[in-house]
Amino acid sequence: MINQNIMFITLNVNNFSHYNSFLASNTGL
Repeated sequence: MINQNIMFITLNVNNFSHYNSFLASNTGL
């Protein structure tokens, strides 16, 4: 159960960083 929570958090952090880089590339920041 704890391992599943860690994996879930890791996936969310990875998606968030990819989303930020996507926004940055689109807005030209």
